[in-house]
Amino acid sequence: MGRTIKTYRSRLESELAGWKNFRRALRKDEQEALDQLFEYARKHGDAGTMVPTFDVGAVMLLTMLLELQKKLNVLDAKFDELNKMVEACK
Repeated sequence: MGRTIKTYRSRLESELAGWKNFRRALRKDEQEALDQLFEYARKHGDAGTMVPTFDVGAVMLLTMLLELQKKLNVLDAKFDELNKMVEACK
């Protein structure tokens, strides 16, 4: 007997496939950026399965934002470190 409810990962892939025409309309560099966002969503598939919702889009966007926030945190830390080095040279 098969599944009656699609898995989160299956629903996520369906959601991402729905953006195919939008992606095609973007410039090459924008397509690459969108592909990276899609990879962020896939990266957190395990966490997505733990959310009791059928709104895959919301979980997908949250996981994309999570990865972007992690990158911002790294950049902020590097920026602070560079500022300290500049202040120490004064």
